[in-house]
This record gives sequence, structure tokens and C-alpha cells, in this order.
Amino acid sequence: IITDASEKQANKKMAEDQHRHELLQSFKNNMSRLGELQWVLMMILCRLPTAFGSYKVVKDTMALTGIEELKLNLYLTRVNHIITEIYNQTLTVARQQIVDAKKAHENRICSINVDNWKSKNSTRKFMGIRLYFNDAKMKFQNWMLSVREFNPSFQIRNGPTGLRRAM
Repeated sequence: IITDASEKQANKKMAEDQHRHELLQSFKNNMSRLGELQWVLMMILCRLPTAFGSYKVVKDTMALTGIEELKLNLYLTRVNHIITEIYNQTLTVARQQIVDAKKAHENRICSINVDNWKSKNSTRKFMGIRLYFNDAKMKFQNWMLSVREFNPSFQIRNGPTGLRRAM
């Protein structure tokens, strides 16, 4: 007998394994490129500094674990270039999903919301614009279209013509 949670976990693991296999097949002739993309993606997801690859401890770790053999170029300008590539590819996918959804649902597809939040590990505050929609296959999607630091003064937030009243 398998519980729903166990089945969900097994399906998730199978999907991860499938994704890993597809990545390896796509880059089987260029493993150093895959290594660069994966390292930069890890840096993005873990919120590591873009200079992370040039730290001595990282270079030593790569040498000790054999990763150095991939000849990864993780210097600052290369990392910034790869981040731009990842962003551009993500934007291309998002645009295509939106275009496909508009065609499938006759333009009535989305809700745009303004999100405000405070960073969990600092006092910085942010505002973002998020798009919610059902794609062409009716699967719920959401994309953060824009984000920026946003920490208005008390007067701007709560004054007679302030943001709180406008929102």
C-alpha cells in the first residue's frame, strides 16, 4: 500500500531523474558548458555572490574533487554573462507561454498583482509585479515580471495621498 505522499515523492524523484537524464543527453558533447550552467544556477538559487567561483576555497574544492578537470570558467564576467543567458532563456519561455495562453483562451488569460515583501534575512523591502494565468493546457502559471527594492517613507506609505490608500 502506497500513500499519496509516498506516490507524490516517487513521482517527483522520477521527474528529477528524467530531467537529469535529458540534461546529460543534451550536453553529452559539452560537459564543461553543462557544468558552468549548473554552477551558475546553484549560485543564483543559493543567492551566492557572482564572484563565488573565484574564491580560493571554491577553486581548492574543485581541484580536490576533480571538478577542475571540466575547465570551468567561473570568473566574474563569465558568470554575469551566463546569468544573462539564463535570464534571457527564461524570458523567452515565459513570453511563449503567454502568447500560447492568449491564443488558447481568446486573450482573457491573466491577473496582474503587485506583491510587497520583506527579505527573510535582512531588513530590505521589495515590490514586484507578478502575472498569474492558466497556460494553454490549463495549468496554473505565475511569473514575476519585475522586482525592485522598495522602502518608501512613512509619509509616502500612509499620508493622505499615500500608497496604502491608493492600493
